[in-house]
Amino acid sequence: MRCGRRPLIRETVDGMASVRESFPRAWFAIKEKLGTMKADYVSYGEFRAQCRQLGESDAGAQDSLARVLHRLGVALNCADDERLREATVLNPHWVTNGIYTLLRDAACERGIMTLADVERVLPQEKPEMRRYLVELMRRFDLAFPLTEAGDEWLVPQRLPPTQPKLGREWQEPGLTRLRYTYTALPEGLIPRFITRTYPLSEGQDRWMNGVVLVMDDARALVRADPAERGVTAVVSGSADGRRRLAGLVREDLRRIHADIRGLDPLEEMELEGQPGEWVRVQTLEADERKKQPSAAATSEGTVIVDNTSELNRVSAPAARDPSQRKAKVFISYSSRDARQHDELTVRLKPLRSEGLVETWSDRCLVAGEEWDKTIRRELEEADVIVLLWSAQFEASDYIQGVEVQRAVERAKAGEAVVVSIILEKCSWERTPVAKYQVLPRKGFPVRNRKPIRDAWYEVQEGLRTVLEGLRGKKP
Repeated sequence: MRCGRRPLIRETVDGMASVRESFPRAWFAIKEKLGTMKADYVSYGEFRAQCRQLGESDAGAQDSLARVLHRLGVALNCADDERLREATVLNPHWVTNGIYTLLRDAACERGIMTLADVERVLPQEKPEMRRYLVELMRRFDLAFPLTEAGDEWLVPQRLPPTQPKLGREWQEPGLTRLRYTYTALPEGLIPRFITRTYPLSEGQDRWMNGVVLVMDDARALVRADPAERGVTAVVSGSADGRRRLAGLVREDLRRIHADIRGLDPLEEMELEGQPGEWVRVQTLEADERKKQPSAAATSEGTVIVDNTSELNRVSAPAARDPSQRKAKVFISYSSRDARQHDELTVRLKPLRSEGLVETWSDRCLVAGEEWDKTIRRELEEADVIVLLWSAQFEASDYIQGVEVQRAVERAKAGEAVVVSIILEKCSWERTPVAKYQVLPRKGFPVRNRKPIRDAWYEVQEGLRTVLEGLRGKKP
């Protein structure tokens, strides 16, 4: 058995790009020096100073070394995130202990964690490193911001465990119902789902094992039953609204499942007009690809099911067509506008489930990647470049000098579509992007719209029009 594994291990290792990277003699000295330092972390400036002192003075090579050390777990540096890149963690246990200390804080009332709570729980830490830990919690779907000021967060794992009283609306006939059955239900699955979809649950019921989402005219109840090792989703609203929101729920659950190796839950949906009768979604999809009807075992015997009709209730046909080209959307934004970025990505998820789009922003970067190189590559491959305009967006030299400049160049050449989303009053009208499409209409700032969800609905539908116009066109 061991001998049989060796070729596979050798093939896997040989295919790893990092194995081929050079590791100069000076880098070994730097690695050894960092390993002997007693500090939990150092600033990136101190990391550079250590590099220069030990023989590596080139800034680009220092950045490459930081990425290699991150992948090795020697010194953690999230260079892809401007909120995290200024610190290099030498003791990974410091991160683990800090985050778990925050998660265990008994004074965290109804899951709400304030900046004062973080200061109280971690009094010995520097203010910037307290922020660092909170940003890591956001990065790993453990918390999300409740205010744009960034001084209050919700930690879903600290929400009350008791389900609130729910209305009878979720028991009505004619709703779309999905269920997932697991060999072992991960404890943090629903908290992660709540974090990934939080713009849709504001003002709705949230508890540790469940949440209610609202999008346009549709509502969804998603909850876990640990005793049954399952998750159920019930969606109400118009047929189109149910399909879009069900697609969003499936998309986020699928991505969470993909992050947990070996999870592979059983996904089923209730047959339309047949309460309590369930069929495997995977079976429907396989039979549709084979262009054959599906059979489902019900309490009244085996029945023939129109798989395409059933699947159309939770996803668009284009999303299941592998030949259907999806437009690539690049999102450019300031980290100070993270909440607005999250709102936009949630609004794009239904378009993704409809087979219209694949989205990319710096949140998709993998720690240890060459972030500048990756961003420039994604810019070149994008069909649509979305710019989230604000004062902070305008003040970023990198965004303006790289992302906006290249977006305008590609738009002029007819290689990409540029869409600006105006978050607040700023000077976008004085820039070259003013000649391209702007959302909401007439550039009315999203933050000035009441309720703000109406502005995001207008943005969503404006982008839908753009993406539908690209459907069928060659890349």
